[in-house]
Amino acid sequence: MKIKYRRHTIIFILTFFLQINNIISQVNTHGLVSMTEEQRIAMFKNFKDKRLRPTKETILDTMTIQYFPSDKFIFKDTSEGFESLPRFKYMLHILEPVLESKDGDFVGVFDPETYRKKDAKKQPSVQQLNECHFIIGRMMLLLSHRYIMARRLRWISWRTLKRKMNYRPADYLDNKFNADTVITYKIRLKAGERFREKYKHCEGLMFTKTNVGCAAFYCFYTKEGYKKRDEYIREIGQMFRYK
Repeated sequence: MKIKYRRHTIIFILTFFLQINNIISQVNTHGLVSMTEEQRIAMFKNFKDKRLRPTKETILDTMTIQYFPSDKFIFKDTSEGFESLPRFKYMLHILEPVLESKDGDFVGVFDPETYRKKDAKKQPSVQQLNECHFIIGRMMLLLSHRYIMARRLRWISWRTLKRKMNYRPADYLDNKFNADTVITYKIRLKAGERFREKYKHCEGLMFTKTNVGCAAFYCFYTKEGYKKRDEYIREIGQMFRYK
């Protein structure tokens, strides 16, 4: 066994030095490694051109949602990785685009993965929208710290979900979203847990339009921002409307 182990070690060392020698032999007088076009393509084939990433306009078009700018918010064509909230990062991964209030007390993020893409030949039925409510609702409920580890996603029943759902009336905040249904969920963060180190309140917002689709939106507030919650949602409802 020792002889076999030494043989593998010697082969590894020789291979390593041969590769180093091959690289050094390609270094030109300017200290750069010359590469063929094929080598450049192979090296960068895994890098995605930023221009090919979906923009906030294309995401909203997929959701058939119109956007109207507001002087109170900044709508960023960026993504959120939830580095400050590991369990959100685990459950939601990366969401985009991001909406931030200019006063710094609110951040909202769309979840494009939960949208049922509109089929030109077949519109989503009421049953499909209800299923979408259930799927998104269970996800939002599981994000609340009281349900972490205590229950699995598939164990959250419709009865449990309905108790946590806050169905808003048709005229909720003048229904600026042009939605048929508006549902809110309170997502409880752990004591001392913060999003971006300062947002301590979280709320899930779901709004649907019959024959169009279902949208999910995650809202984060500072202590001061949560007092202005209705004001933010009313303004957001003027910014995003189903077509």
